[in-house]
Amino acid sequence: MSVTPPKSNQPHESQAAAHEEAPKRVKKHNPNIRVAALNITSFMDLTFNLLLFFVLTANFASAEGVLLATLPKGSGGGGEAILDTPDETPPDDRPPVRIFLQAVPGAGQSAFIRIEGVPTSPGQDYEQFYQMLKQWRRDPSNPNGAYEPDQPINIQPDRNCSWNDVVNAFNAAIRAKYTSVGLLPAS
Repeated sequence: MSVTPPKSNQPHESQAAAHEEAPKRVKKHNPNIRVAALNITSFMDLTFNLLLFFVLTANFASAEGVLLATLPKGSGGGGEAILDTPDETPPDDRPPVRIFLQAVPGAGQSAFIRIEGVPTSPGQDYEQFYQMLKQWRRDPSNPNGAYEPDQPINIQPDRNCSWNDVVNAFNAAIRAKYTSVGLLPAS
């Protein structure tokens, strides 16, 4: 008589080893099955909305500020430019202080500053020019000053003068607290 072992739910050791060694089946690609893909349309919409928001809300302010000046109208060629004349004349028909800037050949950095009617002009130093204008301005601390703060001051560069010199002269007049500083066409 032969005894047969009872059957169990567990596979026999030899069957488990044979099962592990069996080659794995490779699934064939079925062209009818779609592979899941990430839909990025909504992300692109969000990106463009953020870009539009930042472009529209950006503040493109000038780094150096705004020059408060009335520039002459014209083609920019110089002598043929027409100046705007203010509607109101200054009190007592005060003539404007005319400041001439003349480019010095070979000087490189700054122009020669000459003030109309003043025998001793400050030369090429904008700090001396500022101090001279400040000394001329009449205010409570300087009651003997020659000019009121609203005295018209006109700066006229020559054709070879650089904009750096014009801006330095303009800034010196504004720093000396004159309120009516203008630019004349190049001579």
